[in-house]
Amino acid sequence: TYWGCMYYNCFTGSSAVTALLQMFDLISRAEAIQLGLKLQRKKYLHHVCNDHKFGDNECYYRLQPLHTPSILNSFRVWSSSVDEEPANVIHRLKKLWSKLESSHLNDGKVDDASIHNDELYWKFEEDICELQSIDLKHLDDNNRKAFVINVYNLMIKYAFCKVGIAHTSRDRSSFFGDVSINVGGLVYSFDDLEHGI
Repeated sequence: TYWGCMYYNCFTGSSAVTALLQMFDLISRAEAIQLGLKLQRKKYLHHVCNDHKFGDNECYYRLQPLHTPSILNSFRVWSSSVDEEPANVIHRLKKLWSKLESSHLNDGKVDDASIHNDELYWKFEEDICELQSIDLKHLDDNNRKAFVINVYNLMIKYAFCKVGIAHTSRDRSSFFGDVSINVGGLVYSFDDLEHGI
């Protein structure tokens, strides 16, 4: 708890410093603090209330994907602008995902479990966050619709890998209503994309 609120999936700064020391074979706690500050600036982690810089302390921090777990593309907060056309961005992301899928086929089916162990998967996890900065306002209706259809189709495949495939009608309802995507700073469920846009 912190200021009367309960926060889940978080850790103290001092435990993160210890973990960073071990994971990256760093020499000193000061070096680990600098790495933690860099991760915070890049928005991979943040203070649970966004009011403390990372440090070797007892403040609580959380990794970005654990802050918004229902949003698929929340590996980090994408803080820079995207200069590419939206169609080019989604085309590049689709090619990356296709490469991942083709590398993990088992009897003609995609082995979703093995994709997580591929280094390319972690590149995709970060690159898909670019959608957070896509500006759809300047697109005409047809290009916006084409872009959203491509996002929907790509994100369904990604969600099957990341969240799992819904088998019952109740699970499908939850899947399409609760699993969401951040596009242009707005959060859309699969139902929103399919029926709203």
